[in-house]
Amino acid sequence: MPSKPVLWEELTWEQITQLRDRGVDLMILPIGATEQHALHLSVGVDTFSATAVARWINQRSGQALFLSDLKRWLQLL
Repeated sequence: MPSKPVLWEELTWEQITQLRDRGVDLMILPIGATEQHALHLSVGVDTFSATAVARWINQRSGQALFLSDLKRWLQLL
C-alpha cells in the first residue's frame, strides 16, 4: 500500500536520525532543466515532471527521503 512521501524539509533532525537508524538511507533529489519548450509549456516542465516521478517512486517505495527539487536547495547557497 502506498505511503505518504517522507519529505526531508518537513522533518526534524531527530526524525531524520531515527529514519537513518531504521535503515532508510536513500534520498531522492529530482533534477530537471529549466528551458523554453515552445509556446505551450512552461520553462519548468522538466522539473515538474522529474518531481512528479520522484514523488511517485518515493510513495511506492516508502524507503527513501524525498528532497524538493534542486532549485530550492541551491537558493540556500
